[in-house]
Amino acid sequence: MQIFEYDLSNFPRDDNSVVTVGTFDGLHLGHQDLISRVVKGGYPSVVVTFYPHPQKVVARPGNEVKILTPPEEKVTWMENLDVERLVVLNFNRDLLNMTTEDFLKHTLIERIGLKKMVIGYDHAFGKSRGGNIEFLEKKSREYDFELEVVKPYYHNDKIVSSTGIRRAIARGEVDIAAEMLGRNYTFWGWVIKGDCRGATLGYPTANLRVTPDYKMLPGNGVYVVFASIEGKRYPALLYIGNRPTYGFGELSVEVFLLDFKGYLYGERLVIEMIKRLRGDIAFKNQDELINQMHADEKLGREIIDSL
Repeated sequence: MQIFEYDLSNFPRDDNSVVTVGTFDGLHLGHQDLISRVVKGGYPSVVVTFYPHPQKVVARPGNEVKILTPPEEKVTWMENLDVERLVVLNFNRDLLNMTTEDFLKHTLIERIGLKKMVIGYDHAFGKSRGGNIEFLEKKSREYDFELEVVKPYYHNDKIVSSTGIRRAIARGEVDIAAEMLGRNYTFWGWVIKGDCRGATLGYPTANLRVTPDYKMLPGNGVYVVFASIEGKRYPALLYIGNRPTYGFGELSVEVFLLDFKGYLYGERLVIEMIKRLRGDIAFKNQDELINQMHADEKLGREIIDSL
């Protein structure tokens, strides 16, 4: 896959290009269905997306949306979908204020060579989201390109959307999110030095510094996960929370690898979410916490063994 970041001066214009435009955060089943229509047919397939996420530019400070698929992940999944050319445009105020007509004519048609455009049923791009279906139907006749509008993608009688996936993840429903994504939700982080409290409780956990910091994390609680180190996958338990038993503090992300012995400081761990076991609980004392951790491990192992 060829990647063109910000600069299209060297883009190999092809007048038979099949193009789609969107943020594609999550690259969920609906996105995958749409992109499959772009890549079929043997013509140059072009996905135009944006960085940073448009909501990070237009949202008020403190209200920025958390991202499901940062650039590194998005590139990986686009490659898996056999996209030939990925265009990443810098979403800044200049692009935000570009007219829809200019974006269509100068970027998609003149620079890329748009012959066919594939868009979702609710798609709109450009200034004030003026590039809607009505606009594109009119311009497809004016500029002589084909327009294909893809119907919504349903799962369990509900439309699959990035917003719906974010809601599920925020609730800790990572198994439901996985159904809409078509894969388990993942994030990654570096193992850093913690306070070593887990070791005193019989559960030596690896504290993670999650990167990038705008990546969406599931809601607080304890989860069954897989943790991968350099491609090797281990069953594990994950804690996300503020340690209310010891007084609320900063958000902590800790992972306990089942049946693992070794040195983890400085390692990069990829966390693959499987299922939430429980929420974040303030226990009365340490013994109560330890008993619950034993119960979490027992249930976690049962879930892993059932997969």
